[in-house]
Amino acid sequence: MVTMADVAKKAGVSIMTVSRVINGVKGKVSEETRKKVLEIVKELNYYPNSVGRALHGSKLKTIGVVSPLITAGIVLENPFYYELMMGIEDVCTEKGYDVMISTRKRLKHSDYLKNYYERKVDGLIIIAPDINTIDFESIERDNIPVILVGERTTHNINYVDADNENGGFLAVEYLYNKGHRKIAILTGNQTMRNSVDRLNGFLKGIKHYDLELREEWILNGNFTYHDGIECAKTLMKLKELPTAVFCSNDLSALGFLNEIKKYDIKVPDDISVIGFDNIYASQYSTPPLTTIKQPIIEMGKAAAELLLTKIHNKDIISQGRIFPVGIIERDSVKKI
Repeated sequence: MVTMADVAKKAGVSIMTVSRVINGVKGKVSEETRKKVLEIVKELNYYPNSVGRALHGSKLKTIGVVSPLITAGIVLENPFYYELMMGIEDVCTEKGYDVMISTRKRLKHSDYLKNYYERKVDGLIIIAPDINTIDFESIERDNIPVILVGERTTHNINYVDADNENGGFLAVEYLYNKGHRKIAILTGNQTMRNSVDRLNGFLKGIKHYDLELREEWILNGNFTYHDGIECAKTLMKLKELPTAVFCSNDLSALGFLNEIKKYDIKVPDDISVIGFDNIYASQYSTPPLTTIKQPIIEMGKAAAELLLTKIHNKDIISQGRIFPVGIIERDSVKKI
């Protein structure tokens, strides 16, 4: 392994000089010497120690991504998170930053910020947090570079989100225009704001179009494939089926589509289904899934860009970005 001493010896300078160059200490080393040291660093493939750099107050060039979901396995199961990470990593790779991903089953207030306080990362992207467990005061007080995805706040903290409430409304409106008057919903986890907003939008649509909503047509879920399976099983026990189901994400909609076939129920002939997300896999289901699209990769890119801007300028005024949503029409909804 190449050491700092090896770089210093080949460059003909002291170890302290190499350290100053690597850690960006200004005014201590001439431009000629700095360039020479950096050339040797590149030639020898020397990788500076991140902990040492942190002690010198330099950037670690690493960001943390936290997905504090009740069931950590959902991150591996749900393509939404993979596509979001693609956007985050695209930007970070281009800017020379590494990404450290953390998923935990249950998080306390302090767990979100642990890696930052321990100086393992320069900043954090927190995805779809439990709305009751974010310590906004600490983030704001300590001016920690944090971006929230799928959550909003009036505190001085950046966030990226989709217009989830409008998406829920659009789902009802689309189904209404297709002739549906009996619409069920499979919700997501109600401790996540994106799920709450989608349900609220759905309920606004039901009220706006003066539709009947029976209690048994509101089914609680957690954004999983298994929830879609259970939704189908529950609906099959009812005396009267709704004509359409709005699943609060595509993954649960895919579970519903596959399970309902076992009961000789055809989609969309017997029941229509609409999802939310427009994950890549939704176009390959049978039938292809009509869904509410949110620009997942673009949201990941925006989160990374906002975070890196905050890391390099902590005094910048925080902002929120709300991405529009829209209908992707495929074959899982029938006009009646």
